[in-house]
Amino acid sequence: MDDALIIKNLRLFAYHGVNEEEKRDGQFFLLNISGKLDASAACHSDKLDDTVSYARMLKTARRLFTGNRWDLLEKAAQVIVDTLLEEFGQLDEVTVEIFKPDAPINADFDAVGVKIHRRRQNNKPKRAVVGLGSNLGEREEYIKQAVAALGKLPDTRVVKMSRIHETAPQGCAEPQGDYLNACVLLETTLSPHALLGALLGVEAAHGRKRPYPNAPRTLDLDLLLYENFRINTPELTLPHPLMWKREFVLVPLGELEIEAV
Repeated sequence: MDDALIIKNLRLFAYHGVNEEEKRDGQFFLLNISGKLDASAACHSDKLDDTVSYARMLKTARRLFTGNRWDLLEKAAQVIVDTLLEEFGQLDEVTVEIFKPDAPINADFDAVGVKIHRRRQNNKPKRAVVGLGSNLGEREEYIKQAVAALGKLPDTRVVKMSRIHETAPQGCAEPQGDYLNACVLLETTLSPHALLGALLGVEAAHGRKRPYPNAPRTLDLDLLLYENFRINTPELTLPHPLMWKREFVLVPLGELEIEAV
């Protein structure tokens, strides 16, 4: 993932340096700040709530940099990186470059500086609920294989699974076989869009075909809920817009006995 928010050549006056005149007289610095994140939701929704405000990032960096006096630019950059990762949970990585164009060094140069890059440590997993269904072939086996496949996704584990229920098909133009349905609760560090992509991959690996809407299927995996995440795009809507109207979802979902996700 290469999505990032970028602040380039932020010019700030501050009092950093090991020399007394630097702390007394101050000088101008240039800062470059980039924060990696999954911007998929904002790309589709065009809403600021689905991303991180670079205006807020800038204000945080400016407050820290101009409100303190440090000997080393390494220290200044580290404090900015740590604070941005703490304040903005959507950021996965932060890079801060600080340049000192007027450093008191007897040499011909454009600037001296440092670059500090850090990734979020111990990225806390999010809870997500996936609905499973099958009405072709070895239905129960497909569902069990899918649950096993979900547990093997990167940084993902299956916390709980409902019982498997048999239900009549709904909204189908032609007669077809009954479904087996279940729900699973996951903990994952995958983003909602990355998880959706993984679900589509598991479906395809189990022979899922889409010849027409509501066609019979070997395996159907729906991302129903994702912790603290709402989106409405052609690719993904969370919470799932139809789940509250579907008994074959609500019954196994209730068996998970989870609090609001």
